[in-house]
Amino acid sequence: MKRSVKILLSLGLISVFAVFAFGCETEVEETDVDVPEVEETDVEPQTYVGDSFALEYPGTWVYEQPADHVLIFSGPEGTEAYDATVNVQTLEMGEAYQEIADLYEDFKVQIEGVGGTISEMVEKDFHQDGEVFEAAEFSAEYEDFVVFNQFLLVVDRGDGYLHQVSYTAPKNIYDEYEPVAMSIIESFQLI
Repeated sequence: MKRSVKILLSLGLISVFAVFAFGCETEVEETDVDVPEVEETDVEPQTYVGDSFALEYPGTWVYEQPADHVLIFSGPEGTEAYDATVNVQTLEMGEAYQEIADLYEDFKVQIEGVGGTISEMVEKDFHQDGEVFEAAEFSAEYEDFVVFNQFLLVVDRGDGYLHQVSYTAPKNIYDEYEPVAMSIIESFQLI
């Protein structure tokens, strides 16, 4: 998570610099893009199966893998749903994170550092196939040119790795895509 927040902040700072360095007046040409509307119920859900987890996502959604340990699921490019993302990140525990609370504290510092707010961490159990894994949930709100809301589920696999599964969207569409995102998160399974 540290990396993605830093990337967002870096991109934001670069954008601010570009506006001031090259002037604030910009002409934007509007273009019409025809994106066919597809009902979520019309398309079979897809299943992603990785090395250590699996999940289901809507058949109209896509995913990309910007790094070996990160997957980003979203609606197709050119749609509003493209900005509503479910992210899965695998983190190795060690010096930085010895338990879930360490990841929460690190994330809290980052969010508060950009003027955001974060809820208290709620510890919970993640049940699967008769096994119980430590987990926690928390939410954040922060601004990066747009106000974002974010929900995070962190699962300790018990083998030295954490999975962080999160839903992030601009505040103005967060509630609209929350049911889809939460169904993806609820389908998350360790393998």
